[in-house]
Amino acid sequence: MARGSTWPAEPSGHPQGRTRNAAGPGLGFERSERLVMIQIFTEKGRTSEVKQRVFSTIAEHLGKLGVDGADVFVSVMENTFQDWSFGYGRAQFTEGALPVPGR
Repeated sequence: MARGSTWPAEPSGHPQGRTRNAAGPGLGFERSERLVMIQIFTEKGRTSEVKQRVFSTIAEHLGKLGVDGADVFVSVMENTFQDWSFGYGRAQFTEGALPVPGR
């Protein structure tokens, strides 16, 4: 299993010696040491079809680099502008310190 991998997705910083498991939940394939994990943060509203195209495109491009499809792990985390803090414990979009994209 790849170092730093996780199932389900967890923050990348973890205590030394703790093992993370990126095995699929009974999907019938093995992952190698070349596991690539990608977590995408985006605003709510993408359709399942759009997400599937993103997943397929990522796997296709990584395949050209020699990464097997079984080693491509992608997670999409959807939220809204109120869910972001860019520092100092402040919600800059909510406070108006940053303009909300597309609004």
